[in-house]
Amino acid sequence: MQKILISALLSAGVAMPALAQGQEAPYIDSLNDDAIIVTASRLSLEQRQIGNAVTVVTKKDLQQEQVIFVKDILQNVAGLQISTDRPGDLTTVSIRGTDNDQVLWLIDGIRLGDPSSITTQFQPEHLTSRDIEQVEILRGNQSSLYGSDAIGGVINIITQRATEDGIRFNAEGEAGSYGTVNGGASVLGKSGALDFRLTATGYSHDGPSLADPRTAPPGMPVTEDDGYWRYGFSGRVGVAATDTLSFQAVGLWQKSHTDRDGNDFLTGTQIDSDDRSAVREQAGALQANYRSLDGRFRADASVSRYVARRHYFGATNLPDGDLYKGTLDSANLNLGYNSGSVLSLAAGASYIREKGYQATLDWFALDPYSSPPVTMKNSVDTKSAYGEIAVRPIENLTITGAARIDDNSRFGSFDTYRGTIAYLVPGALGADSVKFRASYGTAAKSPSLYQLFEPFYGNPDLQTLKSRGGDFGVDMNFDRFSAQFTYFFSQFPVPLHPTGPDAPARHRGRLHAGAGGWRPHPAELHLSGRQIGC
Repeated sequence: MQKILISALLSAGVAMPALAQGQEAPYIDSLNDDAIIVTASRLSLEQRQIGNAVTVVTKKDLQQEQVIFVKDILQNVAGLQISTDRPGDLTTVSIRGTDNDQVLWLIDGIRLGDPSSITTQFQPEHLTSRDIEQVEILRGNQSSLYGSDAIGGVINIITQRATEDGIRFNAEGEAGSYGTVNGGASVLGKSGALDFRLTATGYSHDGPSLADPRTAPPGMPVTEDDGYWRYGFSGRVGVAATDTLSFQAVGLWQKSHTDRDGNDFLTGTQIDSDDRSAVREQAGALQANYRSLDGRFRADASVSRYVARRHYFGATNLPDGDLYKGTLDSANLNLGYNSGSVLSLAAGASYIREKGYQATLDWFALDPYSSPPVTMKNSVDTKSAYGEIAVRPIENLTITGAARIDDNSRFGSFDTYRGTIAYLVPGALGADSVKFRASYGTAAKSPSLYQLFEPFYGNPDLQTLKSRGGDFGVDMNFDRFSAQFTYFFSQFPVPLHPTGPDAPARHRGRLHAGAGGWRPHPAELHLSGRQIGC
């Protein structure tokens, strides 16, 4: 692939030597024991104090790998299984063998997930890496902190923000085979208490066809390419109102179009067709943050919304396309207290509202194409409260505990909990530092609106799925590389179909959830290195 790069830096009121220092965006070294990991706890713990298995992908990692999409950098993370093919195709992300819908995605604190999809999962195939500062991947049961969907873990994306006075501009573009074009531009700025960032990105790919000419049925030649394009905008603006109080707004908007091929009804072979899909996503949040001058007290409040609108066009869809629209609203309040070196406390509450709508072809009508569409419109609310504590009885030993209760408007209340322990030994085993860690907890996953109310497949009697499990491991940091070893065990819920005379006739053959069994998993081994001179 040929690449053309254009980069420019503009400043206002900044001396020239400072410009040279600002050309490389700041990043948090994932090998640094003192680095603050946002996702792993509500207590803002340092890396050395975290008892969970966590991986941090920094902006420097993204630049070195030269990846375009977020899904590509996750391929290298231990414990993650990525299923994807060409650009625009459905991407599934599994952590430690969980299903795709049991991984919670966040971006700048915004909860992501499409309530109109089959399992409320977030589909990350359209997310690019351009404006990302770091990605934190937390593995294991995390529902005690984040509620439903966090059975396998949490993937938290943190975007860039300006940290130095002045304005900086960057643009780049590249082109390659199959008509591939990728590019984007960003502007970041800071002046006193105000900072902002605005990013625009675009990508297009012309093909080839998904259908294979060698296996096409007779009389169905492959004649057209299957392309993909997307473009989007993201941004954030923040203001430090006082020395202790700050506000910010973050947002994301993106649109994509994917050409698809259908399947022959008799043989199931993929055939050339004009099927296609169009997706539009938007996410935004307003956030307020308080930090006391002595660093002991903090408070964070936010409201956010994520909206996904999906259209599917083809011979088996409505003339104007089958429509799925999901809206996920969230409000959060988190409070924290840090006594110093011994005790930290956190507590909070959240409210989540999921709304789903769909309009699809009615295949049971005599004339599906002229009949009214089959529609579904439903919603569900969840109110939650949590608490977390961390104690450090001796130097380098951190013990945490967390508990949460969720009250769902459809299923009632359920609780989850988690405990972790981390002990850092500087200079042990020939390493700069060695951390021994362990964790154990429970998690939960609520059924989606589709699973409950879809006219043909839904089952309104579904209940919340529950899981439990833990891990233990060791992290070793050396001068130029680090090693992380983890053994984990878990009990996953297994979807079953109801059988027997007591199963309602309308539910037979439909979705149903049952308890699973303990399933040990292979250990995780993750190695990473520092460049000489870093």
